[in-house]
Amino acid sequence: MNNYPLIHCENIYKDYQLGQVSVHALQDINLSIDKGEYVAVLGASGSGKSTLMSILGCLDQPTGGHYFFDGVDVSRLNTKQLALIRNQKIGFIFQAFHLMPYATALDNVALPLIYRGMKLQERQARARIELERVGLADRMLHHPSELSGGQQQRVAIARALVTKPKLLLADEPTGNLDSASGKDIMAIFDACLKEGATIIVVTHDNQLAKRMQKTLRLQDGKLVR
Repeated sequence: MNNYPLIHCENIYKDYQLGQVSVHALQDINLSIDKGEYVAVLGASGSGKSTLMSILGCLDQPTGGHYFFDGVDVSRLNTKQLALIRNQKIGFIFQAFHLMPYATALDNVALPLIYRGMKLQERQARARIELERVGLADRMLHHPSELSGGQQQRVAIARALVTKPKLLLADEPTGNLDSASGKDIMAIFDACLKEGATIIVVTHDNQLAKRMQKTLRLQDGKLVR
C-alpha cells in the first residue's frame, strides 16, 4: 500500500523575468495533499494562485524546489513526460470552459481520449457515460452555443472526468454561473470526492471554501498558514 501523499511540494519557488525586473510569483511553498482530499485555494488577484495551479497540474515547472506528484518528482521531467502525466492522471476544469465551438458536447468530452489512441466507438461510449453522469443525456449532440453556461460547465467537467483522473483541478468553476447552477456543479464535485478523487478548487468565494476539508491561502506568492 502506498502511503505517500498525492501532492507534496518542497521549497517550491517560481520566478518570471519581465524585462529587467524579476517577479517572484511563488516563494518557499511547502505543502502536502493526501489522496481523496478536497482543497480550496484562496487569495487575491496576483497572489500566485494560477501559478501554483499550473505547477500542480504539470502545465509549468518550478524555478526551484521539488514537486512530487503521485510519488514521482515531476519537477524534473521533460515536456513529453509532463504531457503524459496530464493526460493520464489530471483533469482540468476552467472558468472559461474552453470547449471547441464547432464540436458537439459528445465530441468535446471524448477529445482527451484521442491522445490515448482509443478507438472512436470506445471514446464515444466513455463520453456518453460521463455526460449522463452530469445530467446531459439529452444534450450530447448539441454544440456549446446551444447550451447554457451551466450546461457548458457540465460538459467541461465531463471532459475532465472522462480520463478517470486522480486529481481534478478547477479554476473558479462556479465564477460565471448563477447560484443554482453553481450548486449543481458542487454537487457533482461532492459525488466525485466520494468516489476517491482528489479535488483542488481555486475560488474567491469563502462560503464555497467552507465546504472543503482544507484551505490554502496565498498572499504575495507565499502560503499563509
